[in-house]
Amino acid sequence: MKGLYLVDAMALAYRSFFALMSARLRGPQGEPVSAVYGFAQALLRVAETREPSHFAVARDLKGPTFRHEMYEAYKAQRQPMPDDLVTQLPMLDALVAACGLPLLSKERHEADDVMATYAVMGKAAALPVYLMTRDKDLMQLVGDGVCLYDPGRGSERPEEIGPEWVMGKLGVRPDQVRDYLTLVGDASDNIPGVAKIGPKTAVDLLTEFDNLDNIYANIDSIARKAVRGYLMDGRENADLSRRLVSLVTDLDVPPLEALEYRGLNLDGIEEFLLSHGIKALLPAVYKLRGNGATAPVMVGLGVGKAFDLFGGSELDVPAPPAPRPKVVAPNLQPVVDESDLEAVCVQVKSCKRLAIAPLRGKDGLTGLGLAVAPGIVRYVPLSGGLALDRIMTDLWPCLEEKSPVVLWGAKLESRRLRHDGIRFSHPCEDAELAAYLLAPGERNNTLETLSERLGIALVDEASLVGTGKTKRDVGQLTQDEALRLCGTRADALLRVWNHLSERLETESLTGIYRDLELPLSRVLGEMEEAGIALDTGLFKQLSQELGQDMARLDARAQELAGHEFNISSPKQLGTILFEELSLPHGKKTSTGAWSTDAEVLEVLAASHELPRVVLEHRELAKLKGTYTDVLPTLCDEYERVHTTFDQTVAATGRLSSIDPNLQNIPVRGEIGRRIRHGFVARPGHLLLSADYSQIELRLLAHLSGDQALLEVYRNGLDIHAQTASRVHGVPPEEVSADQRRFAKVINFGVVYGMGAHALSGQLGISHAQAKTFIEGYFAAYPRVKPWMDEMLDEARKTGFVQTVLGRKRWVRGLNDKNRAFRESSERMAVNTPVQGSAADLVKLAMLAVDAWIFESGVSVRQLLQVHDELVMEVREDQAQECAVQVKRLMEGAMTLSVPLLVEVGIARDWGAAH
Repeated sequence: MKGLYLVDAMALAYRSFFALMSARLRGPQGEPVSAVYGFAQALLRVAETREPSHFAVARDLKGPTFRHEMYEAYKAQRQPMPDDLVTQLPMLDALVAACGLPLLSKERHEADDVMATYAVMGKAAALPVYLMTRDKDLMQLVGDGVCLYDPGRGSERPEEIGPEWVMGKLGVRPDQVRDYLTLVGDASDNIPGVAKIGPKTAVDLLTEFDNLDNIYANIDSIARKAVRGYLMDGRENADLSRRLVSLVTDLDVPPLEALEYRGLNLDGIEEFLLSHGIKALLPAVYKLRGNGATAPVMVGLGVGKAFDLFGGSELDVPAPPAPRPKVVAPNLQPVVDESDLEAVCVQVKSCKRLAIAPLRGKDGLTGLGLAVAPGIVRYVPLSGGLALDRIMTDLWPCLEEKSPVVLWGAKLESRRLRHDGIRFSHPCEDAELAAYLLAPGERNNTLETLSERLGIALVDEASLVGTGKTKRDVGQLTQDEALRLCGTRADALLRVWNHLSERLETESLTGIYRDLELPLSRVLGEMEEAGIALDTGLFKQLSQELGQDMARLDARAQELAGHEFNISSPKQLGTILFEELSLPHGKKTSTGAWSTDAEVLEVLAASHELPRVVLEHRELAKLKGTYTDVLPTLCDEYERVHTTFDQTVAATGRLSSIDPNLQNIPVRGEIGRRIRHGFVARPGHLLLSADYSQIELRLLAHLSGDQALLEVYRNGLDIHAQTASRVHGVPPEEVSADQRRFAKVINFGVVYGMGAHALSGQLGISHAQAKTFIEGYFAAYPRVKPWMDEMLDEARKTGFVQTVLGRKRWVRGLNDKNRAFRESSERMAVNTPVQGSAADLVKLAMLAVDAWIFESGVSVRQLLQVHDELVMEVREDQAQECAVQVKRLMEGAMTLSVPLLVEVGIARDWGAAH
């Protein structure tokens, strides 16, 4: 166990953050500390259980690397780092310093390259090397004295990951991992790979030819003609991908001696942990110091003051509470004969509530776990002893009539079960929706995580089916394995639901769950199944025109530059703009390269044509690659595209559209409008677009009670002209176009908590002018600022803000000492009641329209919800009547102190109707 231990800082930080997210760990000032907690726990565990001779932490630097310069799209699709993790990065650096460990990094390179370089140095010095990460890229180094090392959390055992593990995970040897990643690409890093070469084909090729060079050297001997074609067409991407995934192992770094380990600075660690309220880890420090305290390092539910999903609205404790007792394992019984089936039907009919956990393999439904009471589960296999038709004849009707039935992700799961022949006659309870309402914005609200919090043991699927090349299909499990996997999940689902339903009641969220979110999930499911028709011919034409426009812009850019260059290369563009053309406002990244991001180019566009051309080219490339090229390929046989509406993503309550995202099509601009023209009604029908007007500003007037704002909307005045008039002290009829435009930005910016810095950047004015405008706004509407201050004061006391309907969002950091984090939290708190209330209003409108459709029998289908707009498909001869009714229903969906206004359009395509 002696050797060189290298910690991948960001990998450990991310893992700790998400593993402990649901625990809401907070420090004394309310600062998030989950990543810090997990990070410190891992370092202490290595010090306590291993014998490092060398010990260091490697971390990425801000700014692009040489890989970004090589390929602009490198890591471009990664989601932004969560705000709560961003705020912990300085604390992690301080933690490493407090430990007395070296913190390693290298400009223009990644932590992986630093670790790879030291791994080679460690091998040369005959030191065992332990890389603390599970990163696929670093699997290239495994073997010959190098392994990946996971110290584990809580009661987990540490794990050394060697060549056999890599082979089982990916199906290739560690020395083949680089070429494997080259072929299949890596979505997380946006590495293209070779198109249409998947993991199985890559493994087969490397098994036969050993490496990428041999594959291309023997390409003519590859049996499958299609694979030969993919490889030949993708040669350029293969070369690029190989360079991107190759680790640098010869960086100029301090000598290995600089990493020698002489023990942790225990005084420094103790002071750090106490300053952040992380007292639960102190026993490990005392044990290392040898002064008698030997308590194990534990993962608790909270530090400082935090919201606890399962036990009271807040925790205010000096150390994590004791772990919850483990729940007794359930009684799992399979259905093996007809008498068992009869007994199950009786249990289903008589039980208080029923939780269903379906088990699905690649060929569909293979079994059902039915939890009829906590600890009592029956498993129904759909193959084997009992005939399927007998199960469907006897059991299916019992399930269809049962209420309540509990599912996880009821919108999707009930649709799947309907396709399997089970059509519920009552709405199903949705544990996922309940967990979301209690902790909106938490990414770790999974059944597995919530079960762990309650002490409920789930059977790990990977332990039964395996991973990597040897992974079995779930349908191949033995009956006993399927019973344990499916049965424990059903039992956990019922127990978790019982706790969630209690918490909904305690937090006064039962109403918004039962009257809004749950019925809406059915409406959204119907919208997803309906889809919306595309004019695929128009999309093809748009793609061709966009390609031509991009080529024209590219040519114009070359002309303006005076020579040929790659318009997609930030490095080449920066050289031209700031060195050859000597344009002002240039700024450099941390690597020393000129920045050519959108913010820089927008400033430069006022003084030179080239930045304008590049911005336009980038916008067209985005639209072409996201919409016009892609959407037609996603259509079904009826040329309809089906999005998925997710209710459990946005913390404000807004719906999210995914796979594909139809909410991000630009509202303004000719191209966005033309793309909307490609969404059409089916024959004999029209599209109806109903859009709320200035919904968030109207809600601001209602919530703040500002008399001036109320009067503007009650009298049907132009809010932007009125704001400009009040701020500039001129009559409304004398307001200039620029003054009205500035006022519009201020009006909407206030809703989002925009400060003077952001406003000055958006309007292109000085910070002082922006500050004056904001002060003028608050003077014009004197109740707005006091309302914001009162709401923030209340949020600091309670930890949450609310919408008009009572939806809660827990806001962290309102009392944080870090100014940037605190101000970000304040903007979030100001925005959520307005934006969240707008989301609730749109959802109420969707339910009102759905109820009217059901009662009236009109031929109308809701298809899309995009921001504050509903898109429907109506029969041509009923369109005008429907427009009147939809407008009435939407404007009456919520009673406010100002009138709501809905603009309705009808046409054969979305662009014309909007």
